[in-house]
Amino acid sequence: MPHSRGHLTPGQRVQDGQLVEPRRGRHFRLGHDYSSVSRQVKSSTRSLTQPIQPAESGSGTRTISGTEQGGTVYWSRSDRGLAVLLAILVCAGAVSGTSPVIADTALADPYIDHLAEAADTPTLSWADCGDGFLCATAAVPLNYHRPSDEQIDLAVIKLPATDPGQRIGTLFVNFGGPGQSGVNRLRDRARWPWLFSDELRSRFDLVSWDPRGVARSATVNCFPSLAKESRFFASAPGLPVDAQREHDIFAWSKDYGERCEQRAGHLLEHVSSANTARDLELLRRAVGDPALTYHGISYGTQLGAIYANLFPGRVRAMVLDGSVDFDGNVNGHDSQGAMVPLDTRQEVASALAATFEQFLTDCSAAGPRCAFSPGDPQAKWAVLAARSRGAPLTTVDGRRWTYPEIISDTLARPTSYPQLAELLQQFTTQLPRRPFRPAL
Repeated sequence: MPHSRGHLTPGQRVQDGQLVEPRRGRHFRLGHDYSSVSRQVKSSTRSLTQPIQPAESGSGTRTISGTEQGGTVYWSRSDRGLAVLLAILVCAGAVSGTSPVIADTALADPYIDHLAEAADTPTLSWADCGDGFLCATAAVPLNYHRPSDEQIDLAVIKLPATDPGQRIGTLFVNFGGPGQSGVNRLRDRARWPWLFSDELRSRFDLVSWDPRGVARSATVNCFPSLAKESRFFASAPGLPVDAQREHDIFAWSKDYGERCEQRAGHLLEHVSSANTARDLELLRRAVGDPALTYHGISYGTQLGAIYANLFPGRVRAMVLDGSVDFDGNVNGHDSQGAMVPLDTRQEVASALAATFEQFLTDCSAAGPRCAFSPGDPQAKWAVLAARSRGAPLTTVDGRRWTYPEIISDTLARPTSYPQLAELLQQFTTQLPRRPFRPAL
C-alpha cells in the first residue's frame, strides 16, 4: 500500500511509494537520509552525537541542526579509526554503489549553495606522477561571487582503486592543518594500512589536493624571497614568553599580517574555509561522483562540517576524525571570538602540557626502556627547565639549545617518545656537576 510522508519515525523513509525501515545498528545521518553503520564497529567505539553549527556567516551557509532537516550528524571515534572508516564507507548500505536515495538527494533537499552552483565544473586531465599516483590541476574561481572571472589552479593527486571492477567511487581526504599540502600528505600516507586498509583502497580512489593559498595551489607568498622569509622568521620572539613579553609577539604577528596583506591581499580575501568547501564541491563534480565520500582529520573535520552546511543533500558518507569544536573554532563561544586567541580558547597549551606530563609518567613506568627514566623524571625536567631559562643547554654534538627551543622540541607525541627521552637525557648528562635547586 502506498505510504505518505506524514508520520515517519526516525530512520524510516519512503521509496517508490513504499515504507522502508531503517537498518538496525549505529547510524550515520546527514539531512534526510540514514545509512546503516556496520555492526563490525567494535563495541568499545564511543558514539558521539553533536549538531553541526553554522560554519561561516554570509551567503551560502546554513546549519543542518534543528528540525528543518532533522539534521544531526552522527560520527564515531575510537582507538581504531580504521574500523570506523571501513564501517561507514564500505558498509554504509552502499557497497554495491550509490543508492537511489543518495543519488536523488537534490530532489529531497532543495537547499544548494548558489555560489558554487554558478561555477563551471573543472576538467581533470590526469597524468602519471610517479609511484602509482596520478596528478592533475583543477581550475576554480578565485572569487565565487564572480565565477567567470579570474581562475586559480588547484593541485590534485589521486591513487586509483586497486580493484576497478569493484570500485565504489572517490574518497576525498583532508589531513588537517590548515596550511598543509594534501598532495604531499596523500603521497606519504596513502599506503598506511591502519589509515587506508587494502579493502578500502580496492574500492575507492583516494584523492587529496592542496587547498587554495597552500603549496602548489595559488600560493600565498608574503615575502619577495626565501632568504627574506627566513630572516623574518628567525626574528620571531621565542615561545613561551611571560606576560611582559606578550607585546613582542603581538607586534611581530601584526608585522607578519601586514606583509602578507601587501604582497598577497588579493588572494587572502578569497582564502577561506567556506571557499575551500566550494572547491571540494567542484572537485566532487569533476570526478563524476553523485555525492561526496569524505574523510576529514583534525581541521579537516571543520571543513567537512562546512561542506555539510553548504551541500547537505550531497553527502554520501563522511568520517570526522579527531573533531574540533566547530562553533568555538570559527566564532568562539560568547565573546571569545573577539577577545581570546584561537589556541587559547581551544586550550591547546593545557593539552600539550598534559601530554608532556603523561610522557614523564610513562617514561618513569617504562624503566630502562626509557632513556630519561633514571632518577625522577619530573624532578630532572624541573632542573632542565630552570637551568635553560638562565642559559642555553648543550647536547653532545655541541648544539646549544635555548629554553624556547627546548620547549618546542618537547611537545610530546607517543611516536616520538624514544627520541624525546634521549634528547632530555643528553641535556641532563651535559649539565654542570653542581648542586642546583629550582626556584619555588
